[in-house]
Amino acid sequence: MNLVQTYLTQVESNLPDSADRDVLAELQSSIEEHLETIAEEKGRDASDEEIAEVLRKLGSPRTVAAKYGKQQYLIGPELFPVWRYSVRIALTLVLILFFINGLLRYVTGTSDLFLTSGWFGGLMELGLIAFALTTLIFAILEYQGKTDYFKEDWDPLKAQGIKQSKSDQQDAVTNVISDVAIFIIWNHWLDFSQDATYTLDSLTIQFHDIFHLMYWPVNILLLCSIALYGWQLFSQLWHKSTVVLALLIDVVGLIILGLLLAHADHTVIVGISESLDPRITEHVGLIFKVSLAVIAAFTVLDLRRHIKIMNSL
Repeated sequence: MNLVQTYLTQVESNLPDSADRDVLAELQSSIEEHLETIAEEKGRDASDEEIAEVLRKLGSPRTVAAKYGKQQYLIGPELFPVWRYSVRIALTLVLILFFINGLLRYVTGTSDLFLTSGWFGGLMELGLIAFALTTLIFAILEYQGKTDYFKEDWDPLKAQGIKQSKSDQQDAVTNVISDVAIFIIWNHWLDFSQDATYTLDSLTIQFHDIFHLMYWPVNILLLCSIALYGWQLFSQLWHKSTVVLALLIDVVGLIILGLLLAHADHTVIVGISESLDPRITEHVGLIFKVSLAVIAAFTVLDLRRHIKIMNSL
């Protein structure tokens, strides 16, 4: 993807909802006019450095995109793109802290560490606080006229990225939801933090010790995955750094899944009641293997998709 197309893609991804998409055609036309002028003067097509200089004069994609939205009365167009970027980071950090808090509550057995309104209420509470504080800081900067305080050091030669497709955004939503579900199951229902046993009433299932050893690695991997795909829902752009992180999560995830799959059928069930089928011991390992295999299959699909994205960058 050339510099101009990359620039236009990044501007489009940062355009406010209120902006007219026709501005992209106008912006492209303006850029092409500048490049034609350079070509006439030099007698050749503009080089990458000359193209980059034209883009630098226009401004970063976030700054240019903000100018096409409606007037922001609390935060002006120069600070607005930085404010929006900061809010995304703040909300992503809130999401990470929320799940770390949930993990700590499961591990320690404490019902209340710093959230007092329950899971959803606590998340909304922290999100609103982060949003309000971020907005207040930028409103003060706008009021004091310090609009160049966060002046963006942007270089079109380095700012390479591609816009996410609709399927990428759908996959990000699916990954966040599935990772949250697995996180809850892993910590609340299974809870291998102390040992590799699962107890339900009088029924106790003893798993292989690898499930206990993988307790923290799985949690760390899930939190990283939730943070990554949560961030992708906000940024809507693929950069090499985010693709590399996604590939790393996929590879590590497959290694962990492989270890769990290899020992999934090593189970011992204690306390089987007469009402239960005695063959349940044979079925538990198979159920876990099938479940882990399904997760592994989707992880392989994610890995293939991320490799294709990396090759396109």
